[in-house]
Amino acid sequence: MIIPALDLIDGTVVRLHQGDYGQQRDYGSDPLPRLQSYAAQGAEVLHLVDLTGAKDPAKRQIPLLKSLVAGVDVPVQVGGGVRTEADVAALLEAGVARVVVGSTAVKSPEEVKGWFKRFGPERLVLALDVRIDADGNKQVAVSGWQENSGGDAGGAGGKFSAGRPAARAVHRYLPRRHAGRL
Repeated sequence: MIIPALDLIDGTVVRLHQGDYGQQRDYGSDPLPRLQSYAAQGAEVLHLVDLTGAKDPAKRQIPLLKSLVAGVDVPVQVGGGVRTEADVAALLEAGVARVVVGSTAVKSPEEVKGWFKRFGPERLVLALDVRIDADGNKQVAVSGWQENSGGDAGGAGGKFSAGRPAARAVHRYLPRRHAGRL
């Protein structure tokens, strides 16, 4: 399934180059028509990344996210700086169908396993950002592509699969030799 995704900073649709906030391209200040268009074209799920909240969780765009979720008739999953159980709860209370958890799942897997128990696997999505080096090695990046976790993609995802219901997962790959040309 292809899931259309929008990254949001202060209500504006953006794209960052390799997670660099200094290299931002803006695509408009009203994300709702774009989401509605994706839904009208048959998207079964929409994906939003709150980059404002990722940078500063105190500035999470909850009112905007709530209005975007209410403005479409397909499930919306949201990620970006989800670091605490309270972050998960706030996003679910805003109406998102699923919360996307990335770096915290790699850095604090036991904590995130607790979230699966509390909220259920149907409400969470694991996201791994994976860099592929020139030799084809897949390394998990964290903190918005800014750090290498030191772990490989298989090991990071495997922490959540043994003996548990399958969780949804999003894998985003960034081949080193083709960076920025995905």
